[in-house]
Amino acid sequence: MIMKRKLALLFILIFILSGCNKINDTKNNVEENVINVPTINSDISPNKVDSSNSINSMSDSNSSSSDIEISSKSDILNKIKQNIIIAHIPDSTQAPQLLIEESVLLLKEYLSSTPENSVELDFLKSIEGFRVFNKPNSLLIEYSKPYTVFGEANFSSWQVFKYYPYDFTTVIESDQRLFVHDYSIINTNGFPRLFTYNRNHPLRSEEIVIKAYKIEKNKSTEIQSVVPKVNFKSLWSADDDGIIRTNIKMMHKYVDFISEDSKIVRIKGTLDDKIYDLELRLNKDGYYELYK
Repeated sequence: MIMKRKLALLFILIFILSGCNKINDTKNNVEENVINVPTINSDISPNKVDSSNSINSMSDSNSSSSDIEISSKSDILNKIKQNIIIAHIPDSTQAPQLLIEESVLLLKEYLSSTPENSVELDFLKSIEGFRVFNKPNSLLIEYSKPYTVFGEANFSSWQVFKYYPYDFTTVIESDQRLFVHDYSIINTNGFPRLFTYNRNHPLRSEEIVIKAYKIEKNKSTEIQSVVPKVNFKSLWSADDDGIIRTNIKMMHKYVDFISEDSKIVRIKGTLDDKIYDLELRLNKDGYYELYK
């Protein structure tokens, strides 16, 4: 009887040990087949771009680029927007000026390599501070520091221009007190001239600034835009830099009208509910003159 009990206990012990080995084998097999899944970082920081507003979420039906080129251009655009977002954060640890300047250079790079019908204008317009002026055969994009972020006294802007017939892109203005009203291309003496019509501040403009640039296939050159006229007995005057002033400094001035061919420009000034008018006309040499 004792012998039978010993055999029974031995049999039970062997059975238990056999079961444990199977469990260990199963555990080892599972561990060998585990796939390492990367974790998702859920923290939100200024360095992250909101994917809901990123260029990847925009349609790209007009693009003829390859997938690699599209991805690269998307990265450039998202980097531009990310830089501006960070630059507009109060007391940012990163230098806003450097971020803005990098964004302008990236914008120039993007426009240089992108066909006319493939430029993501809607995305660029969505970036705070960006203003887009689009005309046949050309494009001008301005970034101006929002006065709500940097204060009125620190206003300045950058302007990037592309002329499609020459496949030429350039930064025409950097960190200047210019706020574009509009621009035009006028062919004069056998070459295109770019004219920009600016105020010197988005809110309290005391000057109108007309800039002119000679556009060539590989370069642009700033040239004279307005015939200088200084008459202290008259309300209006113009200087060599294309700045239109009045002898009433605090008068608010703005561009009121540009003709279809851009050869007539009307400027208005307002002060104490009074309106003052000035008309400029383009002469045969391609310069604006104070007309009346």
